[in-house]
Amino acid sequence: MSDEIKNDDVEIAAEELTTTEELAADLGIEATIEEVKDDKQAEGGISAPEPVESVKRVPAIAPVADGVIGSASASITKAAKKPKPVDGKKAPKVAVYSSKNVTWTGVGKLYVGFNIVTEEQAEKWLTRNHTRLATPEEVAKEFGVL
Repeated sequence: MSDEIKNDDVEIAAEELTTTEELAADLGIEATIEEVKDDKQAEGGISAPEPVESVKRVPAIAPVADGVIGSASASITKAAKKPKPVDGKKAPKVAVYSSKNVTWTGVGKLYVGFNIVTEEQAEKWLTRNHTRLATPEEVAKEFGVL
């Protein structure tokens, strides 16, 4: 459409339209003008509803009735991030010797030989019978420093 607005039998040039009331009168309809009541819209924009935090659901296995297992859904939670040191320093490290490869959920992994871990991890690993605290001389000798 060019410069004219057509409505069945009514043709009006765009330059002639100045207000809603004039257009409504020319088209023979009733038009009402309302003030915007929402402050966000009054400031000059279209507003959207406030975002709602959604929970992602995934298929899971769960008990349905007296010892029966069936399908259900579970919500996903984000894994907690490891806390960063407040003063910017790294956690002190300790050398631990392991006689076998092992994985411990929540603690970490050890491989045969010398492993560098945090003091907190070392405390847990030293409770196992295949690990021991390594001396600085052993570590230096292993890595060819001495």
